[in-house]
Amino acid sequence: MYFDINNLYGAAMSEYLPYREFEFLEANEIENLDIMSIPDNAEVGYIFDCDLEYPTYLHQIHSDLPLAPQHMTPPHGLRLKKINRVLRFKQSPWLKKYIDLNTTLRQQAKNDFDKNFYKLMINSVYGKLMENMRKYRDVRMTTKWEGRYGAQNYIAKPNFHSCSIFDDDMILIEMNKLEILFNKPIYAGFCVLDISKTFLYEFHYDYILPKFQDKAKLLYTDTDCLIYQLNVPDIYKHIKENSHRFDTSDYEPNNPYGIEQKNKKVPGLMKDENNGQIMLEFVGLRAKIMLIKFITIR
Repeated sequence: MYFDINNLYGAAMSEYLPYREFEFLEANEIENLDIMSIPDNAEVGYIFDCDLEYPTYLHQIHSDLPLAPQHMTPPHGLRLKKINRVLRFKQSPWLKKYIDLNTTLRQQAKNDFDKNFYKLMINSVYGKLMENMRKYRDVRMTTKWEGRYGAQNYIAKPNFHSCSIFDDDMILIEMNKLEILFNKPIYAGFCVLDISKTFLYEFHYDYILPKFQDKAKLLYTDTDCLIYQLNVPDIYKHIKENSHRFDTSDYEPNNPYGIEQKNKKVPGLMKDENNGQIMLEFVGLRAKIMLIKFITIR
């Protein structure tokens, strides 16, 4: 079964994210901090730098999808040994309105161009949250070797990075910037990455494993998808009974499983990427390289 999360980064960006008043806690403040009492939607949020212990008895159970980023004292047996540092900040869902607007427009889109456009409008914001300003370059193009604006002068500078020769009288030179302005909210991008992982963990540990136990084997995972071997008589019966967890809008209206079309493009919900086609064989070589054989039930 090939499950994919709708608009994963959009869902994560709709959550509470840091935006101001950053400070590291003193040792006594860390000692008195009750981690379990901090709600997700609190005005003040925290990032923890801590040491975790993975008990040996969990190694086989968690071998498919090892834990780490979770909001709470680590669940499912993972042990918190020591808190090294805590960063405190003010937080709010300051991107949620923008994400909701583009989600609504994408749901209303009538063609593939508009659907992809509004998806990219969301993803591009995530890209800006994680933009590395160190990678920017000053680019110079010159047609001569000597002189103030010649290639020799640029190459001799300590911030020279690289050059590309186009022909005998044209060369493009890349220079590292002498000054870098760090004006991107990397702290928010960091939180989006960790929040996005919790969607996969929640689905795997709080839904799939309790429901199917040893009948579920995780074959492949990527940033926003999970592919399982499920040894159950009818997985679509479970999807129908738990339709609040799934986007079923792309199933055929008269699909043989009797699954209602609902939750179109809702961020954070799982979707059957094969839309009712049953996987017979799966070969996964590495990330992004796989072969799937399936049949269609009508």
